[in-house]
Amino acid sequence: MALSVPEIASGDLLIAVIGQDGAGTFTWPGSWAELVDLGAGTVSSLHIAYLIASGGEKTVVPTSTVSERSSHLVLRIAASAWHGTTPPEVTTATGTSATPNPPSLTPSWGSADTLWIASFVIDDPAVSFPVTGWPTSYSGNQVSCGSGDASTAGIAVATRGLAATTEDPGSFSTTASDNWAAATIAVRPGA
Repeated sequence: MALSVPEIASGDLLIAVIGQDGAGTFTWPGSWAELVDLGAGTVSSLHIAYLIASGGEKTVVPTSTVSERSSHLVLRIAASAWHGTTPPEVTTATGTSATPNPPSLTPSWGSADTLWIASFVIDDPAVSFPVTGWPTSYSGNQVSCGSGDASTAGIAVATRGLAATTEDPGSFSTTASDNWAAATIAVRPGA
């Protein structure tokens, strides 16, 4: 069975989220701009970058400073759905629990119909899909992944649209307590 994948168009916003086992750093290629390079202690790390697409992009290959396994997600926001020049804004938090909690964020553009993205990385998920509960009202794009063993990191993202000056997503729930790093990302809407 062949799957049709929408072509990435000029002006689309791509946001890459990587969860890595170990506390390495990443170097992003070309026009990618790093938003987050955050360790969850020394056992896992969260890396987020964005690109304003020129059109036709198919892959991104960041380089890590450590040889560890990782999980990856890329979100695509259509050129017509975001501001076009204002970079995404982000805030982060770390902890150790079964409830990773992306922190409150107040973006610089004030109240608008903002796309809010809640994300986290957690060390050593024992199952392939480590999320058992999502932040309240974050029903869009719920994706959770890991390898299902103790030698990688699990990640998750969820989104919502909300006209607000400040947003605090609330906690995810996971299958077990461990070190985590979380981020709240805001994407300014188009005109």
